[in-house]
Amino acid sequence: MKSLFLFVLLVTSFNGLFGRSLHHADKRQVDECAALNPTPEECSTYWGGEKPPLLVVSLDGFRFDYLQRTVNISGVEEPASPLINRLSRCGVFSPTGMIPVFPSLTFPNHYSIVTGLYPESHGIVGNSFYDPDLNASFSLSSSQQTNPVWWIGDPLWYDVKRQGKISATCFWPGSDQTDPIREPNYWLKYDGSVPYTERMQQVFEWITLPISQRPNFITVYLDEPDHTGHGESPDSPLVADQIRSVEHELQILFDKLEGAGILGCVELIVLADHGMAPSPPGEIFLIMDDYVPDILNDARIYGGVFPTIRPKLDTEEEHGRIAEGLQCKDQNMRVYNKWDLPRRHHYANSNRIPNILFDMTVSWRAYSKSEWILPGNHGWDNLTSDMNAMFVAQGPSFKKKIEVRPFHNIDLALYITCCHHPLTEPEPEPVTPVSNLQFPEDETTYNTHLQRQKCDLLTGSNNLATDSTLNITESSSNEALKLHTPWGAAQTGSNQNIKAVINNDYVAAFDVVSGLPSWTSYTLKQPRLANFQPQWRLDVRLEPSYASICDRFPSGIDSTWSVVPLFPFGQFPSLSCSFSRD
Repeated sequence: MKSLFLFVLLVTSFNGLFGRSLHHADKRQVDECAALNPTPEECSTYWGGEKPPLLVVSLDGFRFDYLQRTVNISGVEEPASPLINRLSRCGVFSPTGMIPVFPSLTFPNHYSIVTGLYPESHGIVGNSFYDPDLNASFSLSSSQQTNPVWWIGDPLWYDVKRQGKISATCFWPGSDQTDPIREPNYWLKYDGSVPYTERMQQVFEWITLPISQRPNFITVYLDEPDHTGHGESPDSPLVADQIRSVEHELQILFDKLEGAGILGCVELIVLADHGMAPSPPGEIFLIMDDYVPDILNDARIYGGVFPTIRPKLDTEEEHGRIAEGLQCKDQNMRVYNKWDLPRRHHYANSNRIPNILFDMTVSWRAYSKSEWILPGNHGWDNLTSDMNAMFVAQGPSFKKKIEVRPFHNIDLALYITCCHHPLTEPEPEPVTPVSNLQFPEDETTYNTHLQRQKCDLLTGSNNLATDSTLNITESSSNEALKLHTPWGAAQTGSNQNIKAVINNDYVAAFDVVSGLPSWTSYTLKQPRLANFQPQWRLDVRLEPSYASICDRFPSGIDSTWSVVPLFPFGQFPSLSCSFSRD
């Protein structure tokens, strides 16, 4: 099903590696948070014993650090977003933001948030793209947008609906596709002219419906501050003014909830789909025709911050001719075959993704013929900090006054599905899960005298001195994770069976069903040590039932299995944590 890693830390009952608060509120914060945290009895009475609804509010293009913006009111600088800042202090907050999927565009990210799928899997690979199998184009302004053939995968509102619960969406991308089976119970066809006040009023009316009609899951989309960021640049003071305006609409909703006596009784997530970076008009852009003069006639081109090219003549020679004409022409424009794009982008396995892709330096763009004038933009590498999106959460089931590290937005769908209500019963899907790992408790004292079954595959012996090096501190564990898994943990088809152990030099994972190593992740820092051979032994941190691999090997293993290190064993002098030099 969908995936979960860092987001599990939001569940009150989770006490794992990342579940600890990174800051503690002072006494001045107590009063401002009190109204947001009513007693369980108060909330339960209103909801008739049912779980409270989850409301997800999307503020398009709200970069993570916009919360620091201020506006001048009567000569005094005040926060542009006092309400969201209050939520960030009282609930769950990611100070450096939520990481979007690649490309960091509006439609791909909104649909990833509600499906838990990468764009290559859910089909919305851009705001505009062409499907050669359908011989049709998708764009934000096209009537094709509502054709269900474009929208692959099951969004949360469909999961909720098909299991007998109620869902509602107000203008969320993908919610107005025309398949009556997969549409939410309540939905509105997108109309950008509908004032935000009316959207908030609609949300309030849904929340206060009779219990038998009330939605369990609600989403609402607001297109600011994205439009202002595009039109004025993210550095413009007008962005702060627009944030203040959006905040006013949110405050109206909060006032209504307070008037109904349920402020704090609604599970609330306020987030964005992506951030924004400056793209100065008339500067730092490239024209593809300067390098391949006939390119517009010979290919279907989508230019901008993340250009793609699909040659009309679909031959290897034509792809090579166009790509070679553009390669190495400017250090700010890197041209890839999609299968050579960094795998962390998960952006290749779809016919809707053209073979020729560009990776542009942030703020740079590439066009055919002429520039598109947009002082602010997004769509660049999703690990660029300016692309990070704002995220805060507040409600009865969320932890209180806690800051969390950045996490990928595709993890939201599984959190909502499995940990919030659960809203739905998960079903297997053909997707790549992310990091659903069981990390050991912090500062655990390991029983170094456990007797393990051994066989000829194990050539080294366990001893107290060697095994004691595995007791690394929490801070060391955190540093090791940041160093050795910078893009998140590796992905497998059965992450529910994976147990990860953290070492100073690397992170290793084991399949607890087969008893075999699954993957190892590490960052190289020192020259290789020569003439060092590994000694294979068992890791005492794993339960005997996990690591007793010999009795579970099938017959004939010697001819069908090989033992090879997943870590360059000659790399570090401190490899005693895994290998012995006996």
